[in-house]
Amino acid sequence: MQKSSAVAGIDWATELHAVCVLGNDGRMIERFDVTHDSQALHVMVSKFRKAGVTKVAIERGDGPVAEGIDRCGVRGVRCPVAPDQGPTDPLRIGGEQG
Repeated sequence: MQKSSAVAGIDWATELHAVCVLGNDGRMIERFDVTHDSQALHVMVSKFRKAGVTKVAIERGDGPVAEGIDRCGVRGVRCPVAPDQGPTDPLRIGGEQG
């Protein structure tokens, strides 16, 4: 039997990022905002670990938010929201294809 996992999405902003965590059944586990500072990003990563998040969709693949996701061992998938933001292929946080 496969262990259930959760996924998360981050709406990237300049100062306040909106985060939503969904269970494998598609139901919302948690929704919260995080500020753009190391303490808040640490809390976000802790919540991901507690919820069993295995993948995170994010608009950017660089910066402190992406680095925090990468450090916790979660697969980050870059999801551009505008055509001029680049390819829609999943990218490993940090720019690696994967």
